Amino acid sequence: MQSRKGAAGGSYAISLIALVSIAKGSIPHLSAIKLISKIGYAVSFSALIVAFLILTFLRKLQCPRNNLHIQLFLSFMMRALMFLLKDALFVAGMGLQSNVAISEDGLPRFLESKNNIDCKIFISFWHYFLTANYCWILMEGLYLHNLIFLAMFTDSSSIFRYVIMGW
Repeated sequence: MQSRKGAAGGSYAISLIALVSIAKGSIPHLSAIKLISKIGYAVSFSALIVAFLILTFLRKLQCPRNNLHIQLFLSFMMRALMFLLKDALFVAGMGLQSNVAISEDGLPRFLESKNNIDCKIFISFWHYFLTANYCWILMEGLYLHNLIFLAMFTDSSSIFRYVIMGW
């Protein structure tokens, strides 16, 4: 097996061995954990859609604080959607179908010789929405902190600053 050095000086061969052992099913309960994760993200996504629609279309609930909640819900929805897409589109967690080949022994192999731009774009969006989700959690906390301790961000014009920083 060919081994290349990673950015931290480690070997990719170790991660390849881990992927092969996962593919062969040597890690117990992995399929159950993946199934629970899929169900959790799907239920979360469905509940967030309902909450998003309620906060968006009920006029009595529209206020600056709920506008921030809507943005946070949207970031959670995008995170869940990207997880579900990643799980559905990626072959053995390695890459998109066009970037993975099945070897003679039945194990998936990532094709490093290809450009893989579609895989890179997808993973970039995945990481962006994951980071945006954490930024929105920070924006919620920052808004609540300022609301309680500074008591000067009570009008709707100050929400725009949080929207820009969150996305």
